Amino acid sequence: MDWLLSFIPKYVRQQQEQQQQQLQQQQQQQPQKPQQPLQEQEDEDQQQQQQQQEQQQQKQDLRLNRELQQRLQERLKEQLHLHQQQQQKEQQQQQQQQQQERQQPSFFTTGQTATAATAATAATAATAAAAAIAATIGGAATAAAAAIGGAAAELPSLYGEVPVLP
Repeated sequence: MDWLLSFIPKYVRQQQEQQQQQLQQQQQQQPQKPQQPLQEQEDEDQQQQQQQQEQQQQKQDLRLNRELQQRLQERLKEQLHLHQQQQQKEQQQQQQQQQQERQQPSFFTTGQTATAATAATAATAATAAAAAIAATIGGAATAAAAAIGGAAAELPSLYGEVPVLP
């Protein structure tokens, strides 16, 4: 019995030593295996960084497109306001000329009428020019909106969400 009790610690110690040796051998044989998942992890990290950069670039592009559209709208409003002011001035001038014609003797009427006709022609030309400016700015705003729409159409697939555009 004493022999058995003395043998158990030796046996246990031998088993532990064998297991430790096997573990060391496995660790020495496996340095290449962890490198492969490490490389895959690095590739995955690099891919995620690239996707994040692309997403940030797209967000920045959308923000810039929105700013551009807002500036175009503001510019269009300014042009429209200036055009309206010009029309009001011309109408006031025509009304003043008409009042002066009524008050002047008849031999001035022909010259005044010719001046009024010239002013009316100029007003028509100014209106046409303002309309052309408005159409040009409107076209640019439409193009910007289309660009924003095109970029926004790609976003749901990248972000998994639907962006809200004004």
